[in-house]
Amino acid sequence: MYKPEEKLRIVMEGINRTISIADLCRKYNIGTARFYYWKNQLTNSAKEIFENRPE
Repeated sequence: MYKPEEKLRIVMEGINRTISIADLCRKYNIGTARFYYWKNQLTNSAKEIFENRPE
């Protein structure tokens, strides 16, 4: 089981595209569906960070 900070690191590594998603998933022994699930969780919750924040 991955800790939240590990999931974030893995997703960010995938977003940065320094490695293919397939290779990234093999590297961390996760399925691609799990990677995209984590990525969707991050992108769906990221908007809350910017809402109701003073500029």
